[in-house]
Amino acid sequence: MAVLKGEVKNFKENDNYSVYGPTTILKYSIAADFFYILFEHL
Repeated sequence: MAVLKGEVKNFKENDNYSVYGPTTILKYSIAADFFYILFEHL
């Protein structure tokens, strides 16, 4: 169960040395506003 309904905007498998590893960006909206959350080191 999620707190807010969102959508995946980007997913990247970063396998180079000294990067953040797999990253995911999710987009959420509340009323007319929206915001993004970056998840890294997955």
